[in-house]
Amino acid sequence: MPKILIVEDQDETRKMLCLAVQKHAAQVFEASDGASALQVAEEQRPDLILFDIVMPGEINGLQACEMLRAKPELKSAFVILVSGLAGVKDFAEAKRVGANAYFVKPFRLGRLTELIDNYEKFAGKFVLEVSP
Repeated sequence: MPKILIVEDQDETRKMLCLAVQKHAAQVFEASDGASALQVAEEQRPDLILFDIVMPGEINGLQACEMLRAKPELKSAFVILVSGLAGVKDFAEAKRVGANAYFVKPFRLGRLTELIDNYEKFAGKFVLEVSP
């Protein structure tokens, strides 16, 4: 079971995501902004990180993902970006910074937990989830 880091600035959304993935993870860690997410990631070395893109502070989810990929000890983490942004440029930027998946809000939690259960099968691919 993987270690998962949930990075979301909205408290209620973060708690809901933590509850949704708890049964799929050995441990779940939380952060509310990009800077603290990078600190937690360095300390805990999660297998999977779920980043909200738009967050307060100097480091958003895209920047945090790119910074994470630059660290040899963290670059293998499976990164899922989550955002209400749904443009082709947003998806291209997510791929450019090294994200493994992009879920457009609102999304079905079942699809997210399905990916978490099978994330190793998607290494090297880019998963895009846009719910109708």
